[in-house]
Amino acid sequence: MLLDAPSERTAGDAATRALLEPVATGFRPNQVLAVTADPEASAVPLLRERTMVGGLPTAYLCRGFSCRMPVTDAAALREQLEEPASVA
Repeated sequence: MLLDAPSERTAGDAATRALLEPVATGFRPNQVLAVTADPEASAVPLLRERTMVGGLPTAYLCRGFSCRMPVTDAAALREQLEEPASVA
């Protein structure tokens, strides 16, 4: 980032962007965001078998090789993100 301006990208449709809104807020220097439309075809092993719930965009918060229960709304994701890392 010191040598170049950060890039910004949008992810998916409006429902996906709304779900991911909490990820873009706050200071989380160790945060990594991985997004896929097809988990089984993803090159990121962590995304495999992380499917949508009820046909809705779904977020899985993972810390220390353990993932929380999937959530489908921004408020629930925000709540998970605000929990201390040792809770995950």
